[in-house]
Amino acid sequence: MRKPRKVYKYFDFAPDNSELKKRECNGSLECLSIDRANSIKALRGRYVWASKPTSFNDPFDCLKRFSSNLTRESFIRLYHAKGRSKAEILAMAKAFFGVNSTLTALGREHVQCMIEKAYEQCSNHGVVCFSKDPLSELMWGHYAASHTGFCLEFTTTQPHDWSRLLRKVNYSRSNRLPNIEFKDLVDEEAGSERVNQLILSKSRLWAYEKEWRIVLERGNEKLDYKEESLTGVIFGMNISDENRRMLESLAPITTFRKHYVCERSERFYKFKLVEVR
Repeated sequence: MRKPRKVYKYFDFAPDNSELKKRECNGSLECLSIDRANSIKALRGRYVWASKPTSFNDPFDCLKRFSSNLTRESFIRLYHAKGRSKAEILAMAKAFFGVNSTLTALGREHVQCMIEKAYEQCSNHGVVCFSKDPLSELMWGHYAASHTGFCLEFTTTQPHDWSRLLRKVNYSRSNRLPNIEFKDLVDEEAGSERVNQLILSKSRLWAYEKEWRIVLERGNEKLDYKEESLTGVIFGMNISDENRRMLESLAPITTFRKHYVCERSERFYKFKLVEVR
């Protein structure tokens, strides 16, 4: 699937109104709200944060349902394809399956251990979330503190940059949770891709986000980007003058970067971007 030429990341930048705290700390980042301080550090350091899925605001995000039609015969075929010896496979099958191809207690324990390993793998991944829409009313309200925040515009055409890792989020038409099967657990390579697919699946109720994600093997880590990859800074309608000046100094206008203000349309329930010159 073709990537959008630009992707956008919204930031909470709510002002810290405690003048006493500002005086006591002399403007130190430690005195600011956590979201605001992290936004400043990320912009100053030219990185985005890869969060673990367990920290997301959607309780269904990366949730998966194990679906198993595992039988003794399919079990034998799967492990035979993995190159296990015939004697080893038959010994496992005898221990894991009882009459009528039902799993024994040991078989259920074996499957459960593999499921938990897959869940742990999924929850330890790092995910960076972007939108392809810089004018979403809901995104500005939810992720940019009701327009007191800002939005960064990144190009996806910069060669040798992390944008090559971008993948589209799929919104379930049926609204069913995605499945993970036993064969995904046995085949680690296919299973890893299956885990990625689970991370890229969401309820259709979130489709307004028009989300693209970067999935990393480890979460809670920085993902650096090149200076020229940041092609735009969009100021929310309610951003304070102080915060706007700070952002202008951290990511100034250049030959490859523009500044915009998000403004209301005069006729419709929609926003527009006005370039700052």
